[in-house]
Amino acid sequence: MIEDWQKFLSEWAASFPGADVGAGPLCGFGEEGASVSELLVAEDRLGCRLPSSYRSFLRVTNGLRQPRHAWPASGGDYWAIQSVDWFRVRNRAWIEAYRHGRDEEMHEGPAYGDAQDSARFRFEHLRRSLEISHDGDACIYLLNPSVIDGDGEWEAWSFANWHPGAVRYRSFAEMLSEHRREYMESGEGGF
Repeated sequence: MIEDWQKFLSEWAASFPGADVGAGPLCGFGEEGASVSELLVAEDRLGCRLPSSYRSFLRVTNGLRQPRHAWPASGGDYWAIQSVDWFRVRNRAWIEAYRHGRDEEMHEGPAYGDAQDSARFRFEHLRRSLEISHDGDACIYLLNPSVIDGDGEWEAWSFANWHPGAVRYRSFAEMLSEHRREYMESGEGGF
């Protein structure tokens, strides 16, 4: 779990090429954090309580732009909480493209890390997922409320046509931690 989102995101943002440490929240990549009332309004609109790691992220930055160099490998910019919605609302055609033959290809249980097969996921989970970023390079970040751990964290997906399918993480915090680790090792990618 990420204990200090401000520190985690600020240090990461400062490491990107062209980062401007004087440019406002998170070197100019972020926005002012969401207020508690904005989160409550969004949760009421969505009909659910958001997982704590994602809520903590939103309190630090209510919207986050990917650095320019990261576009080819990212899930696009993160939506402000006012624009977050269920994947099925804006992506009916994308869902329809994956609909045929999905359920017979599912794992017995979730697999994470290098062992997982991104092409094997429950189609029904795609329809129920929450869209937290816009479509980057045919890739989008989703939170899956159909798989919740003992701490109330929802499974997080990097969902892309070029994976193909869903690279799954136990939580939003794990997804961002892994993205940061990959960036620090390779210098490629973004938030």
